[in-house]
Amino acid sequence: MMAKLKLTLLFLLIFTQTLRSQDGAQDVLVTGLDDATKLLQGYYRPAMEGSIYSINNGWAHTAETHKPFGFDFTLGVSGAIVPVKRQFFKVTGLTKVNQNEGGVYEGPTVVSSQPHGNFLKVISSDGFSLSVRMPGGTEMKLPFNATPAPLAQLTLGLPYKTEILFRYLPKINIVGESLSYNLIGFGLKKEITDWFGEFNLPLHISLLTSITSFNVNYRFANLNSEILSTENGAADFNLNSYNFQSIFSLNYSKVNFYGIVGYGSGNSNFHFEGRFIYDKGGPDEQDYDTPILNFKSGSMKATLGTRFDFNFVKIFADFTLQKYNTISTGIIFSVN
Repeated sequence: MMAKLKLTLLFLLIFTQTLRSQDGAQDVLVTGLDDATKLLQGYYRPAMEGSIYSINNGWAHTAETHKPFGFDFTLGVSGAIVPVKRQFFKVTGLTKVNQNEGGVYEGPTVVSSQPHGNFLKVISSDGFSLSVRMPGGTEMKLPFNATPAPLAQLTLGLPYKTEILFRYLPKINIVGESLSYNLIGFGLKKEITDWFGEFNLPLHISLLTSITSFNVNYRFANLNSEILSTENGAADFNLNSYNFQSIFSLNYSKVNFYGIVGYGSGNSNFHFEGRFIYDKGGPDEQDYDTPILNFKSGSMKATLGTRFDFNFVKIFADFTLQKYNTISTGIIFSVN
């Protein structure tokens, strides 16, 4: 349980690491709504897209279905490998930032190994100038520079070679982190091997579709930097993902080999909550609107994997080739 919690926290902290420092992402809000939206959209994109692919993985490790009311329970993790090109981003067309440089900014994203971003030269609406530093990459060292997602899944066999799949992480408030999260997902798998007649191999073929919803909320302490103060500040992340795939497996007594071909997609949004106030030292304060960042991503996918069977316990691992290549592994407790 503790290992699973640590994997979950690794995933969640990608979205909260930069919010803990004075030079965090919230200071970018002083660039104005339009520029802040462009800058934060580029900064968070690989984590938001990567989470879609990691959560969308690991649904199946065999095409064979359980007998009616047979079931298994899976605990594991998926990690979407962030492409190298996504460790940095470039934004053009900024209206209040870096005007001497043509309104352009280049710097590290949230998953970069570079700890600090570059400075933004900001001109406010009243002509007041200030300098703001973009946040750098998270300081955590993740294997393969992957965006991890926890996997907890129950699979139940139904009549007519059908299974229903259920993923659930209850809403949990983590004391000391002001962090809460919950996940729910549903899937349906139908074995269609008999549509193709008899095979000389222990081959099984299935179709699967799934949907997942995930939410993370991080409430950070009131901040009071030289640039921005916050009241009841929070960061909120929501994700919905969808999956359509065909599964092929060769099932032997102690091992099976499986392949998956399909399409996965999803959308996510990220936004700040609370009050964000800019006080430049005079009698006037200015409240800043906070952007809502929206992300969509999807691609064809192809998976190759292996599952080892030890009676009621099974272990699986697979690799998925897609826009963000993904590794999944876990342990299965099965009753057929």
